[in-house]
Amino acid sequence: MLENYIEPKNVIWVFGTSYCGSSMFGLMMSNHPDSVTIGDACKLGQEILHNECLACKSQVGDCILYSPDMKRENIYNHIYNVLGYNNIVDSSREQNWYQSLINKGVPDKHNITPIFLYKDPVRYAASYVKHWTVQTNNLSKKESMNAAYDTFHRRISKIFTINIEPVPLVRYVDLVEYPDEILRQVAFLSGFPYKEHMEDFWNNDHHHFINGNPGIRNILRNNLTTKLKVDNFYKEIFSDKEIEEILENEKVSEILEGMVSNFGNSIEWYSELI
Repeated sequence: MLENYIEPKNVIWVFGTSYCGSSMFGLMMSNHPDSVTIGDACKLGQEILHNECLACKSQVGDCILYSPDMKRENIYNHIYNVLGYNNIVDSSREQNWYQSLINKGVPDKHNITPIFLYKDPVRYAASYVKHWTVQTNNLSKKESMNAAYDTFHRRISKIFTINIEPVPLVRYVDLVEYPDEILRQVAFLSGFPYKEHMEDFWNNDHHHFINGNPGIRNILRNNLTTKLKVDNFYKEIFSDKEIEEILENEKVSEILEGMVSNFGNSIEWYSELI
């Protein structure tokens, strides 16, 4: 019975929006022999967008982790008892998912460390334009920007409401530019083990990685390597006037003000978003 399973020691909950670097962070943080990330744990047992398990080299329905009868309050016990790793990164990002686990008493069973991964609104809007306008041609540039404002506001507003201790905040830019420092700090906060070169996430192939960034999945699937660099695509597509428009947008401004009140001195970089 799942309820009698041994429980893993440490679990990191990753909060954030799309395009915030959660897939990369989860793989970095679990690049250790006793750690694992499964990507969007909230999708386990559901119909999944990217439904190939990269560790099993099979469809998720055939993955050793997959269990349609698994109860969400036992999800980390299930992962531990199938895979045997003491440290699990759940990069689901969804406030509703984590709140449901809180309501089920999951934080009472594990050492939970919530982390908020943050991509500034200009780079976030650029990611939207890159995907929905440049790559797929589904939306105009203006439509992509408006969609980014709505999603940025909706997703981060929900993070403000989560019923849990204050959440440490990690900027996407800092994760990419100073990965070793960020990973050391998170390991110290979470109890996760640390080793050098954890940022080289492509060197670890034991992740039953669900959903997640398609580019990251392609690196893992094809045994590629990459050079970490900050995505400055916004400089190619936004004028100074458009950047000003993004930062002055009502929904974006509301979130930035909310971040100051919710995170206080932890975001002293507020005036250096770009």
